[in-house]
Amino acid sequence: MLSDNWQQVISTFEEMKLKSEILRGIRALGYDRPTPIQQRATVAILSRRDAVIQIPRLEERTVTYIAALLQQIETRDKSCQAIIIVHSKDLCYAIQDLINVAGQYMQFSCLVCTGGIPMREDIEKLRNEGQQIIIGTPGLLIGLMLERKFDFNRVKTIIIEDSCIMFNSNFRTQAFDIIYQLPKSAQRVLMTTATTFTLADIKNKITKNTIIVLNDVHMSDGLQLYYAVVEKDDQKLNALCEIYKEVNIQKSVIFCDNSERVDWLADKLATLFENVAVYSMHSLTRQSERHEIVKSFWESKAALIVTTDCFSSVLAFHPVDYSVHFDLPYKKEEYHDRLCCCGAYGSPGVAINILVKGQLHDLGVLERYYRLQSQELLVTNYFYQ
Repeated sequence: MLSDNWQQVISTFEEMKLKSEILRGIRALGYDRPTPIQQRATVAILSRRDAVIQIPRLEERTVTYIAALLQQIETRDKSCQAIIIVHSKDLCYAIQDLINVAGQYMQFSCLVCTGGIPMREDIEKLRNEGQQIIIGTPGLLIGLMLERKFDFNRVKTIIIEDSCIMFNSNFRTQAFDIIYQLPKSAQRVLMTTATTFTLADIKNKITKNTIIVLNDVHMSDGLQLYYAVVEKDDQKLNALCEIYKEVNIQKSVIFCDNSERVDWLADKLATLFENVAVYSMHSLTRQSERHEIVKSFWESKAALIVTTDCFSSVLAFHPVDYSVHFDLPYKKEEYHDRLCCCGAYGSPGVAINILVKGQLHDLGVLERYYRLQSQELLVTNYFYQ
């Protein structure tokens, strides 16, 4: 397993000597001071050494490497200087949005390569306009490189977002191919939610003289976990409505296990809660609509969004106070991103699981895996506020 080997701590962004434009952009994201893990991790990336950095919460993790990348970009050089490899198309666009806010006072260019448009258009943008930061999924990135119509020899930094997923999926071979196609001198940074034996092996294969920064804050810190049990599945909707009657929930994310279930529940909730905006999104939602749905949800004061696990990582960029698990996830690994959708650093969140009796065992499996403990909701005392 990996062991933390980086002790340097810098407690403010100013002391990290970030450009004033970056400081303004980071403050626009709500970060006046770096979080404890950022006080070590951002500095580690700024050292330009290879690194493995564990930060469970997605927005906190992304801001960590964005601040360092923007600091390292030479704005007069229009060549590609940084590549961020991401396992999800929607996550690519969410990261680009965050980069654009953090870098809004700088002059730089950032391109997302995920498909949906002919590859020649991406190549034209790269050749004619120059793109200093490229964010993309492995298949599209390796396709661009194999075309050999754009020079990637000036790349200085490679970020692999959520390396645990990247190297434990069908993307593994493509991710390796991308890394080996890029300059050997480029800094390689593996961002991760967790540390595993697989990641330790990957670290040995693609990095050298590696800084390792591990997060000692448990993912459930500041998170209140509850479960409500019903006799039959068709009673879950009533349970959800009772919960919303008891608690003043301004904004929440509700997770279902398939697209049909999302559409059904969203329609029911839109009828039941006339004063609340109800959004829905799943794998069948058109790519062109997804960004606008998420943006509208974030901008609404009182809103619910019903979705599947496909979008938990995207929604984690702006955590809400409550997440409701109308269905448990198929894979225990997906529960992590769900929990990251509620509560942010310094702000507690509440996660609620609605179960039929037979699912108590499944919840127990998740609790043991993540070292969590949930409390049962009582009809007369749903939450303590």
